[in-house]
Amino acid sequence: MSKKIRSRRFAALALVACAPLQAADEAALPAGFEAYVTQAQAIVTAFEQGAAPAAQQPALTALAERAAELVPAFSARHPVCRDYLAAALPLRETWPTLSLARIERDYHHDAALPKIASAGDHGLCYQMKDLLVHPLTALRMLAEPEIDRAGIAHEITEVVAHGRALQALEAAR
Repeated sequence: MSKKIRSRRFAALALVACAPLQAADEAALPAGFEAYVTQAQAIVTAFEQGAAPAAQQPALTALAERAAELVPAFSARHPVCRDYLAAALPLRETWPTLSLARIERDYHHDAALPKIASAGDHGLCYQMKDLLVHPLTALRMLAEPEIDRAGIAHEITEVVAHGRALQALEAAR
């Protein structure tokens, strides 16, 4: 992802990330959602405190697995997201073999995912999908010859922002 695009995305997501969490109906989000966001925030904090990116690999792997565990309950509550999220789940297995450009195109920008007709539904499904895609992107970035520490930290900052956006969307439903 270019620095210009990353900068614009970060600015937009920073607004969401800095917004206070809105109380959502406890049943609205899958069990473990709050722990997921807390876990992502802990990784962001570790980066802010100077942690080496490679040292975060176990936490990033656990974050991706936790996101995948949230998908079935989320899909049951939002059936419109079922196929979209099911198409994203295989990234859990394929990320090591894909280029960052392909992950960006196929999963961040949805080229490999089925279309969702309603913009509102797409926004909801997209937020959930990105809880999985961003940690896997960060893991893939760790495999690059030159590690982009700021880029990896940014991916996880986006995880927190998407988690908060999803929480706000659910609270508004």
